[in-house]
Parts: sequence; C-alpha cells; structure tokens
Amino acid sequence: NWEVIVTPMIKGDGDAAEVFFKLCAWYVNVFGFLGGILVFILLARPISQGLADIAEGRLIPQDRLLFLRRRCLLLGQYAAAIGACLWILAGPIYPLVIHWLVKHELGMQDYAFFITSLTLCGVFVATYPFLIATWLCTHLYYPAFLVSGSVIADDIAVLTRVDSWRWRYLALAGALPMIVLALGVILGSALGSRFAAVLLGMFGILGVVGFFLALWLFQAIQANIAVLKDASQAYSIK
Repeated sequence: NWEVIVTPMIKGDGDAAEVFFKLCAWYVNVFGFLGGILVFILLARPISQGLADIAEGRLIPQDRLLFLRRRCLLLGQYAAAIGACLWILAGPIYPLVIHWLVKHELGMQDYAFFITSLTLCGVFVATYPFLIATWLCTHLYYPAFLVSGSVIADDIAVLTRVDSWRWRYLALAGALPMIVLALGVILGSALGSRFAAVLLGMFGILGVVGFFLALWLFQAIQANIAVLKDASQAYSIK
C-alpha cells in the first residue's frame, strides 16, 4: 500500500500527505489493537475466573463447567475473528481518511487495492491467534474443567468440531508464502523500490517460518484433543 499508493501520492501532494497517512495509521493501529485486546480479555475473563475458583477450592456447578469448557474451545476462534475483523475494517478506513484529510482523489483501483490487501492480511493474521489460543486452552486450561460426572456427549462433539478447524488454519498458514511470492511477481514493476522488494521477500521468509510453527501447533492440538476425548469419555455421565 505504501509503495504502490502512498509514495506516488506523497510525491504529488507533498509532506502533508505523508503526515496525515502516518497519523491515520497510528490511530487505526493503536485504537484497533487496544480495542481488540479489550474484547479478547472480556471473552477470556470467565476462564480466568473459573481457574481462580478452582485454585481456591470452590465448587463449580456443572452447567458452568460446561460453559467454561465450551469457552475454552471457542477462544481461539474468537481470537481469529477479532483479528480478521479489525484488519478488514481497516481496509476502507485508510482510503477514506486519505480522501477526507489529504483531499487526494483516489481511484476505484486504489480503494480495491487497500481493501483487498488488508482483507488478505486479516485472513492470514487470523491463523496464528487461533492456533496459539487453541493450543493453550487444550493443553493447559480445558483439563482443569474436566470433572467426573460433568461431561456430556456434546463435549466430545465440540472437541471433534474444533479438531476439524485446525485444517483450514494450517492451509492458510501454508498459503501465505505462496501469496507473497505471487504478489512479488505480479507487483514487481509497481513496487518501485528495492526496499519494497526486500521487504516482500522478508515477509515470504517469515511466512515459511510461520508455517513450520503452525505445523507444530497443528500437531500439538491434535494430540491434546485426542487426550481430552479419552478423558471426556472416562468422565462422562453414565
């Protein structure tokens, strides 16, 4: 976005365009990031409260245990949705602010470029929050809420559903380096600077490294869920 749209705009409209764009980026990143963290904390708070109650020896009702187990398994999906939504919402915000503050006329292709690029970023960024949060919850938190006689058949069904979600996120993690490579080929002449090309190459390398991390998390989640299914069957209501 910077090299293809903003740099030519700065050359035509002067330093004010760069100042307004950076100011917009600062507000979007800071308030969007903080807002996303706040929403995630609110969603994760029941889990932390449940763990605190268990640590203090308090008895937790079965219906609340069921809710906490579901929240644990869905927390990764929530984290992915929050991250993706913030990136997607940022797509139209940038060109609208540029048009409003800088008074620079952007073409439809510029709007499409901003929205498409940030939407793609949002989709791929969703991968790692899901895998990390799901690994943490299945490895550390979910077992704390498994109590004999409190598990129902639907618990195993939800575990199976979460297990199937792993595949789509692994596919996204694997597709990221390929997308970066394709962008490098398609936008090669439009990038306009060696720095942009190097930066794109670095993102490609990070994408490959990230894929191996995603693969490890993928396998760890698979092992965790297999253990949790066995424990759920042992603790299920007869």
